[in-house]
Amino acid sequence: MIDTVKLLLHKGQYQLIRRGELHFSSTERGVKRYIRNPSSIELKAGVYLPKLTFIQRPSPLGIQETLAVEFSAPKLVYGNNFNELTDDDFTIVITNLEAALKTMGVNVSSESLIDAKVVAWHPSKNILFNEYFATQTVINTLRKADVSRTYTDMKTDFSDGEAMHYHCNSKDIVVYDKLADLLHSKVSDKRAKESHSQIQHSLLDVLTAVERLSILRFELRFNGAAAVRRAVKPVLGTISPTFEQVFSSQLSRAVLIQHWHQLTTDVNYLGLDTGKPLDVLQNYLTEHDDMTPMSALAAVAALLVANQDGVRALRQTLDTRFGKHFWSRIKGLMQSPQPHQLKHFTHVEQVLGEFESVNISS
Repeated sequence: MIDTVKLLLHKGQYQLIRRGELHFSSTERGVKRYIRNPSSIELKAGVYLPKLTFIQRPSPLGIQETLAVEFSAPKLVYGNNFNELTDDDFTIVITNLEAALKTMGVNVSSESLIDAKVVAWHPSKNILFNEYFATQTVINTLRKADVSRTYTDMKTDFSDGEAMHYHCNSKDIVVYDKLADLLHSKVSDKRAKESHSQIQHSLLDVLTAVERLSILRFELRFNGAAAVRRAVKPVLGTISPTFEQVFSSQLSRAVLIQHWHQLTTDVNYLGLDTGKPLDVLQNYLTEHDDMTPMSALAAVAALLVANQDGVRALRQTLDTRFGKHFWSRIKGLMQSPQPHQLKHFTHVEQVLGEFESVNISS
């Protein structure tokens, strides 16, 4: 569903009561910007507020003034973006947004917010797995795909197994490990892929208590009115969408599926679950929760040697060095794991297709 959105309000749609709380940001070609960000004190207190950008722009008709309001819709409702919104939540989002703006000294009617122009839109989906290595597998596999052929003028950031971030001219594509990102944000908010993570730290107590849970977050970030128009036009057929129009699970689902298919065009599905040592180790650990690290490594090494040179040669080598009693211990560990990596991608496809909302209770 929708996460971050940025609305542009024109003079007459809002009333700025406490302009003194805005801080001067920059001047470029006569355009002045003043901002008001949520403070660290507010975030630590569990208070989430939008980011305000007040803009004064010279024109032949005089100084034009606009107010940009940027916020995470689920954080406005739940205080986190793990809980996903549904179409039925639009009314509560408008109510909470109107109230939050009033506490910041901005009066805006609900009608103005509903019909506001959208200049940034971030559809996203949290994909839950009950296997430790699922997110790592998906991210590392996507990292190896030739995505640059699909997305031109691209810059890429990778954090091995934890995040993949494609920077394009018109959008950003982010796939990351939600749990790992929350843990990084506890060290420093600058290390996280998403901003204002302090307000979500209470999630860790709940999520880390769920055994085997891993969470893949797939997020598209369309920044700028033109990028938003291009993204929604194939589905909505409109050239200038309003907040009400982009607050649509059907729209988010369609755009996320489109970009997921583009991302995975060059993924070699037949090449997944090969006999590479890391693949075998991850699959083995997936099936043996009670295995110690040393036993798991010993088992995988034995499986790889046996596959390469035969069980007889492996046993003879161990008998010669450690005696005949040692073989029974190793033999009990040598259980070839089932392939798991392909099913992780199948699961992503299924979740995007069903597009059911995720929340803490589920």
